[in-house]
Amino acid sequence: MRTRSTRFAGADLTGTVFRDGLLNEADFEGAHCYRSQWLRRRVDGAVDLPHTAP
Repeated sequence: MRTRSTRFAGADLTGTVFRDGLLNEADFEGAHCYRSQWLRRRVDGAVDLPHTAP
């Protein structure tokens, strides 16, 4: 049975390392989306938000 793998900087990333990389990328994307929504609401003035960014 083949496992999913990819090559990054000449190294094989398989199994846990590959999955952790995907999770970290998903966390970054989620944080970016959350901050974008916060900024949009702050500019629109639709919601009273704290002055500090998340």
